[in-house]
Amino acid sequence: MNFKKYIPGRIKRTLKYLLGYNRERMDFLYTRSGDKIGNLQRDESIFLYGLIKVLRPKVVVEFGFLNGYSSSVILSAIGEESRLYSYDITEYSRDAASQFAKSHTNFFFHYKSQEEFDGSDIAEEFIDFVLIDASHDLEINVATFEKITPFLTDDSLIMVHDTGVWEKKFMTAEHFETLNSTENKWLDAKRVAHQINERRFINWIVENETDFVTLNFGSSAVLRHGFTLVGKKRMLET
Repeated sequence: MNFKKYIPGRIKRTLKYLLGYNRERMDFLYTRSGDKIGNLQRDESIFLYGLIKVLRPKVVVEFGFLNGYSSSVILSAIGEESRLYSYDITEYSRDAASQFAKSHTNFFFHYKSQEEFDGSDIAEEFIDFVLIDASHDLEINVATFEKITPFLTDDSLIMVHDTGVWEKKFMTAEHFETLNSTENKWLDAKRVAHQINERRFINWIVENETDFVTLNFGSSAVLRHGFTLVGKKRMLET
């Protein structure tokens, strides 16, 4: 038996069974684009997909469309009755989103900055899930958080991308080159916070928004962009 051929196929069939998607809706498992700098990594995308499947949000807001990779992951997990509202400020993203919307009737793009969010953008509905992966600017993230807070419920969840650190031993020339265009900080000789303002944003929430709790996901065993989940603090009914 050729285990090299058998095992990958077995894994893919198992994933299709467990997660309930078909080949056309699981492209993020087959493409390398999810491992590029700027996108959710493939492992992170699988996590996001599973999380969306568990939560079944009706209204999703995404700050940072970029090339539509994370939007594809979200739309593959939500039902047609759910809606994804995405924001970005580049002409490239605007044009890509225009083509993207032609095949996704529950996708809506806003060509404006995240801190310009307004309730009318989402028909004044409550937001179930938010992905923040855009400005990488502390002040803009804080302004955005204050704008969306009135539209969050006790069950709403926020995912903030790029809150992890890169281990130097896993970095390639491309990663070092990227540091020339980001606001980053070496925490020590072996680790760099590649988007330091995302970490500062999480710390701002911890220090100033006492009604919220945070949970950080990163790894020292691989080069991981990392993310943090943010939700309202509350007791469970018993």
